Amino acid sequence: MYIHTEESEFFYGGLSLVNTERNKLRKKVAHGAHLFQTGQFSSSLELYQQCLDGFIALHGSSNHIDVGWVLGLMGLVYEGQGEYDNALKFLNKELAIFLTPGRENHITVASTYNNMAAVYHCQGEYAKALQYLNKALTIKLTLDKMHPSVGSTYDSMAVIFIEQGEVEKALEYFHKALSILLPLGETHVRVGQVYCHMATFFEKQDDFAKAHEFYNKALAINLTQGETHPDVGRTYGSIANLYGRQLEFEKALEYLNKALSVLELLGPTHPAVLKVHKNVASLKMFENMFKMMKQEEKSRSI
Repeated sequence: MYIHTEESEFFYGGLSLVNTERNKLRKKVAHGAHLFQTGQFSSSLELYQQCLDGFIALHGSSNHIDVGWVLGLMGLVYEGQGEYDNALKFLNKELAIFLTPGRENHITVASTYNNMAAVYHCQGEYAKALQYLNKALTIKLTLDKMHPSVGSTYDSMAVIFIEQGEVEKALEYFHKALSILLPLGETHVRVGQVYCHMATFFEKQDDFAKAHEFYNKALAINLTQGETHPDVGRTYGSIANLYGRQLEFEKALEYLNKALSVLELLGPTHPAVLKVHKNVASLKMFENMFKMMKQEEKSRSI
C-alpha cells in the first residue's frame, strides 16, 4: 500500500504557443511521462534528461521553474525504480527551485512535499512521511479547504496512521477524505482510492468481510475508467492477496490471472507485472506447503 504521488497541474494547464521551443520541450516531457507510466523507466529518464538540458539552454538558467518541473518528474521515476535516495535528491533539487520568495505556498511546492512524503513512506520512515504530508496539507488548506487534493492528502495521512498502528486516527482521516471527495461523485476515482486503502485497513485488522466489501467498491469505481485500466488490474491483485490470506488458493489464482490480463498491457517488464508474477509463484509455493502440512497432519492422525 502506497500513498499517492502528484504531478502538478500547474504545468499541464496549456502549452504556450508564444515560445515554440518551450512548447516542443513540454511535449517531449509529456512523452517522457507516458514512457514512465508504461514502465519504460530508462527511456523516460533519458528523455527527461534531454528536456532538462534543453530547458537550461533555453532559459540560460538551471533555476527556472521548467527545470524544477523536470527534476521532480525524474525524482518520480527514481521512486518507481526503488532508488529512493536518488528520488529524494531530485525532489530536493525541485523544491530548492520552487521555494523562491513569494512562492512558499504555491501548489507546486505542496505537490513536491507530497511526493517526498511518498518516498519516505516507501522507505518506512513514517514520521518523515507524515511531516511532509502536513507541510503539503498546510499549503493546500490556505488555497481551498475543500479541494480534492486536500481529500487525497487526508487519505495519504490515513495510510501512514495505519502503518503506525493508530487505528482510530486512520479511520478519522479516511472519513475526512470522504467528506471532501464524495461530493465529487460516488464513482469518482479519488473515492475509489480511499476505498482501496480502507480495504487494506480492514484486511490488516483481519476483518476480511469488510475488506472484500471495500475492495469491491473500489473495483466497481475503477471499472468505470475501463476494464483494462491499470487501477482495475491493481485492484484484482489486492483482492487476490486477500483470498490468499484466507487460504482460498483457487480464488486467489483466479484474481492474479485477472490482474495479469490487465497489467500486461503496460508491457511484460513493467514492475506491476513482475510483482504479480512473483505473487503467483509465492502463492503456488505456499499452497503446496499448506497441502503437505495437511497431509502430514492426516498421516499422524491415522
